[in-house]
Amino acid sequence: PGDSSGDSERFVSAVETLEPTPSQPSSPLGASSSSGSSPTVLLVPGDRGHCPQDTPSDARGSPGSSPTVLLVPDDHGHCPQDTPSDARDSPGPSPNPRVLEGGSGWQDPLPLGTHQSLCPHRSSSHLLAPRLPGSSACGADDGPHCASMGLMMVPDAVTATPGHSPELVAALQTGHVPNCAQDELALTRQFDCPDRHRRWREGLVKSSFNYLLLDPRITQNLPLRSHRLSPAECFRVFVKAIFYVGKGTRARPYCHLTEALSQHRAGTQRGCPKVRRILEIWGSGQGVVSVLCFQSTVPAEAYTRESCLVEALGLQSITNQRKGQCYGAVASWAAERRRRLGVHMLHRAMSIFLAEGERQLRPMDI
Repeated sequence: PGDSSGDSERFVSAVETLEPTPSQPSSPLGASSSSGSSPTVLLVPGDRGHCPQDTPSDARGSPGSSPTVLLVPDDHGHCPQDTPSDARDSPGPSPNPRVLEGGSGWQDPLPLGTHQSLCPHRSSSHLLAPRLPGSSACGADDGPHCASMGLMMVPDAVTATPGHSPELVAALQTGHVPNCAQDELALTRQFDCPDRHRRWREGLVKSSFNYLLLDPRITQNLPLRSHRLSPAECFRVFVKAIFYVGKGTRARPYCHLTEALSQHRAGTQRGCPKVRRILEIWGSGQGVVSVLCFQSTVPAEAYTRESCLVEALGLQSITNQRKGQCYGAVASWAAERRRRLGVHMLHRAMSIFLAEGERQLRPMDI
């Protein structure tokens, strides 16, 4: 301030650096002069051809000048235009806040299923899909979107689990969760005002619920990290973590833990597969996760929901010993229709889990 003539001279000097002469090598605008010329900063297309830029013809530089610096997309595939303009004056590229540490995934502040592409030449499915070993940054390895539930395709190698029903396998592989809202509504309406002239199993008091027992070694606090994953990846992890489906009232989920507590105190590993799974989780220093869902129902509805969930998951993939039994109109439905409803309810149960957060039950909590 107060020295306008000096500012004008400096501005003219800076502009002149844009026109290289035999006695003065080119330098970036705003770079300070020193004993040696500043490196030339050029934007060139990367090895994958992402976001090409126009390359100046004088890229070689003059003899005696410092090496030419080329800005290319980094390992994460970030395009040069994503880098702030002042990054050229810094010793290294500015970190991108949308990339997780170590490149393990995306940290997107937007809700699940909504993403923005960093580069117009890259498919948005690259941001939704989990990075698989050996897959490219974008292109042929990206899966198509599924508009029905905002999910996307997950490769078979990631989702293949023995014992799942064909309907659940299809949902995990394609990301398409069946929309069975009308079937669930029909189930709810029948038991909301049940026929009191009929005899229903365990009466008509609306004190029942369903619950899922999850392995925290698989979920790894899924609600906390769900914003880093695609919706399809969240559903895959949630389904894989389920090892028991039940119906109960009051403190019924604790009965399974109490059954395993005596074995834990004795240091033994006997019991049914469910008890052994609980002991394995406790032995790892973690606690069992119990997710309560579909609460305040009559017992017949809770048993019906339990059976649909077990049919969808498949007995081979969980520790339940029996498939369960359906009641009311659902009992006369085709098996495929019941399994589709089970997949739909699994997705709804995951939404409850993500909203409420993960709580672990250890031996001292029983």
